[in-house]
Amino acid sequence: MNPSYLRIRLRHVSFFIFLCFSVEAVSQSGSFGNLFVHAQGEMAIHGVHQFGNGATGVLPGIIGTERVGANSIVSFVGSATGTGASNTTHIDGYVRKYGIGAFTFPIGDNGKYRPCSISSMANAAEMTTAAYFNADPNTAITSNLAGGNYGALPTGAPFNPNLKASDVQTVGNIEYWDINGVAAVQLTLSYDATSAIAALTNNDLSKLTIVGWNGTQWISIPSTATGSVTSGTIKTNAAITPNAYNVYTFAATATNVVVAPKAFLSGAYVSATGMMYDSLRVKGFIPSAQPYNSMGYAGAETVIPSVLATTGANAIVDWVLIQLRSDTSTVVAQQAALIQRDGDIVSTDGISPLTFAGVTAGNYYVVVKHRNHLGVMTANAIALTSAATTVDFTGAATPNYQIAGNFGTVYAQRTIGAVRTLWSGNTGGGNAVKATGASSDAEAVLFKVLLDAGNADLLPTFILYNGYFREDGNLDGNVIYQGSGSEFDLMLFNVLLHGNNSFVLPNFIIYEQIP
Repeated sequence: MNPSYLRIRLRHVSFFIFLCFSVEAVSQSGSFGNLFVHAQGEMAIHGVHQFGNGATGVLPGIIGTERVGANSIVSFVGSATGTGASNTTHIDGYVRKYGIGAFTFPIGDNGKYRPCSISSMANAAEMTTAAYFNADPNTAITSNLAGGNYGALPTGAPFNPNLKASDVQTVGNIEYWDINGVAAVQLTLSYDATSAIAALTNNDLSKLTIVGWNGTQWISIPSTATGSVTSGTIKTNAAITPNAYNVYTFAATATNVVVAPKAFLSGAYVSATGMMYDSLRVKGFIPSAQPYNSMGYAGAETVIPSVLATTGANAIVDWVLIQLRSDTSTVVAQQAALIQRDGDIVSTDGISPLTFAGVTAGNYYVVVKHRNHLGVMTANAIALTSAATTVDFTGAATPNYQIAGNFGTVYAQRTIGAVRTLWSGNTGGGNAVKATGASSDAEAVLFKVLLDAGNADLLPTFILYNGYFREDGNLDGNVIYQGSGSEFDLMLFNVLLHGNNSFVLPNFIIYEQIP
């Protein structure tokens, strides 16, 4: 036998051949099916594997692996790939990919080929394992190639489609994937007419999403579909860790609107670059959980480290809070989100626009709030739908709301050149920037510095270094009351140079223009 070409041709068998060893080929291999890898066995493929159909035997064209307990695996090592997989020629069971390089898993179940794919892993020591289940996740029972059915699989099954996050309308009941690994990758799932995507989404492909079972419910994973409602693929918008979820399947998102806001925080804005700096991210101070509980928001948004590792224009500057209001005072939905250096406000995956689940299409005021900048709201209600609508607060094309009773130009935002930014200096937690007087923002900074445990001599010149502080008005990770780059200077010059402070009074107050 030529060692560079291994063809397993088993035509005259009455049952399965159980393999408990590794089959290796130097450059190319092929199979005609009727092959089963028993529990704890691993068949390794090096190079290109050609799937074929022997047209005889119990399962012509199918390579099976044990699915239960100490399951078995067909492994693709390095740059190994598979070709010729189809409904009649694939691996019914678990497939593992070792090493770098994007990979498509040639997997199926019960005569249904349904591959999934991953983006490249970081190094050759990493691996991802996947299996497809042509079964309702609510029962999670599929057939056993040796006869009969398995019990509910994998561990943690069944997976009740009725237990789902609020932004998930309906979970599919036809199929699911068990994908395991610790390397962050983008996942791609495939579907065809038998997946019933048209019925699941009511013929609206924009509602299709990947969902993962987190142990208690199905969670929507921001993803984008390519194709039609009868066939195509859907890919997660960002890399995820497969082990974060037990299994994956398709779902339709709940009625929702999608918004793509944009804004600049003046405390971090640099006119020379036209972007904000990301010192908090660089220093590792941005918290993994949203920080707006103190502002009356109880959301559970979190961000994973890989999102905060992004550099350049899309690097994360800080958390912000976005609201939709049906009128000027009624908040119908809100969520914590991330603001990038270029001003784009994105969801916690670091890429996607903001989806407000359960909100019907209509006209809404859009609000951007920040923990130490004055918030801003659109002057008018804007038509929002499930198609992402850009709301750009960085220019005059998006007029700002001003509270009734104010006349003339109120300056709800600070203008730097031709760019509008949110006013910095709201370090005291109110709805205004006050540089002097009782309960001023300057007092908040002063007391933060004086009362720090490291400031034994109660010096106003003490610098509170390296942290995530509301009193840090310029978002550099430090709190300074006196000296170069102080928070007090920042708010004082905002007040003195405000367009309505004609007498340049230090006790002038800049009020937030949100009811």
